[in-house]
Amino acid sequence: MVSPLLTLVAQQIAAGFNGVLLPGTLRRTTPGTTVDSYGDPTSTTVTTYECQGIVDTYDKKYRVQAGIPDTDVKLLLIAGLVEVAPIIGDQVKFRDQWYRTVSVRLDPAHASYEMQASAIPDPS
Repeated sequence: MVSPLLTLVAQQIAAGFNGVLLPGTLRRTTPGTTVDSYGDPTSTTVTTYECQGIVDTYDKKYRVQAGIPDTDVKLLLIAGLVEVAPIIGDQVKFRDQWYRTVSVRLDPAHASYEMQASAIPDPS
């Protein structure tokens, strides 16, 4: 359970950044419940959520130490400005560029999500 103080901090951060950061879209594809004869899902559901955040780069030294490819970026989403918690495999769009999340980390104040992500073609 998140403490009331952390909830207040996260709410204040969301209020402070609302409308200031890049508007984006988080897209989640969920496999259907029916499967074909091979065990593969026969349908998927795509759900989109509005979000706000930034696209950043990793420091070169950190990239090398953590084994992060030069092509990956750091996405930062404000937790109070997105309806769902991002998960690995989600797709996020900022400025006409789509990214697929490789890792997701919630900061200790529960105010933002930091995601390592790779650029992908438009999934539409």
